[in-house]
Amino acid sequence: MLILLIDPYISRVVDTKSILADFRKADNNLFKAYGNFTFLIVCLIVPIVEESIFRLPLTLRKNAFAVSFGILFYRFSGTSFFKVSLTELATYLRLFGTILIYIISFKLIHDRLLLKFKENSFRILFWGSAFLFGIVHISNNNNINLLFLPLYIIYIIPQFILGLTLGAVRVNIGFWGAVILHSLVNFISFVL
Repeated sequence: MLILLIDPYISRVVDTKSILADFRKADNNLFKAYGNFTFLIVCLIVPIVEESIFRLPLTLRKNAFAVSFGILFYRFSGTSFFKVSLTELATYLRLFGTILIYIISFKLIHDRLLLKFKENSFRILFWGSAFLFGIVHISNNNNINLLFLPLYIIYIIPQFILGLTLGAVRVNIGFWGAVILHSLVNFISFVL
């Protein structure tokens, strides 16, 4: 609701088109790209992927960090998470890189370090994962203008709050509880 109220004013002040409209355009492009599978992707696959990246490490286990880093690499190493061509070398390089990131992360992260981190800095990880979750949603915008980056941060406040909520669910209920809540939120957003 906040974003619906402030978007026209921000667009007028910075003399740019509606950032919210650009987010909607990105959603429409998702429908064009995946058709009938869009619902499955948005309400099931995306929550599992995003929870694996942002909330799985909250257990402070090295395998969780390695999985998170591997999926994060895969997510940002190609043009699309879901379009895979088995005839292109880039697909195999991307998969190889993902596995390599997992192995390196698993080997480099030590349990003693995680225990020490848990004692001293868990709050940083918790809040940082929620903030990064919000920031990654800026990539839903097709025309990112770095001059307006502070404005984009206003637009990701809902994702930041959702990230905090999902983190609390992850810590108190578990990974699948966070996935289910994330799926429900995406389902409501999808339907609306």
